[in-house]
Amino acid sequence: MRSDYSLYIVGIVFFLITAASYAMLNAGGERTTWMVATTILGILFVSLGFTFRPKPASAVIHTQTPPPTQPPTPVTAIQPVRQNQPPVTVQETKLPEAAPPPILELAKVRGIGAKRAEELKTLGISSMQDLANASPSDLATRLNVSPRIAKLWVGQARKLLQNN
Repeated sequence: MRSDYSLYIVGIVFFLITAASYAMLNAGGERTTWMVATTILGILFVSLGFTFRPKPASAVIHTQTPPPTQPPTPVTAIQPVRQNQPPVTVQETKLPEAAPPPILELAKVRGIGAKRAEELKTLGISSMQDLANASPSDLATRLNVSPRIAKLWVGQARKLLQNN
C-alpha cells in the first residue's frame, strides 16, 4: 500500500474522532482542547499524505521518423585494383645469432634477476666473466648482501663459464 493512502486514512480517523467527540460534548456546549488537537492532527496527516503522493510521470512525446523515399543502395565490397606486376618473392634471411644482452646473461645465475643484474652493471660487472672474476666479499659489501650469497653467485658464474 502506498504511504500517502495510509496517511490519508490516519487523517480521516482523526476527523472522525473529532466529529464523535463534538457530538458527545455538544450537549454541554463546551469546546475542549482535545477536539482542537484532533482536528489539527487530522489536517496534518492529510497534508502529509498529499506531500507523499507519487509524482505524475513526465509526458513523453513519441515521434516517428518518416519512411525513406528511396530504398538504400546496397553496399558492394571494394575490390583491390590489380595491375600486371610480377609477384613479389620474399627471401628468408637468417640473421647471425647475437650474444644475449649482459643483463640476461647475468640473470642465468640463480638468485640474480633483472633488477640485481642492473645493480651489478652499475658496479662495472656487465658479463658472466666479470662476475666470475669478482671478489665475493667486495660484492657483498657493495650490494649489501650476505657474503655467502655473493660467494654462491661467483661460484655459479664460474661453473656456467666452464660448461660453455
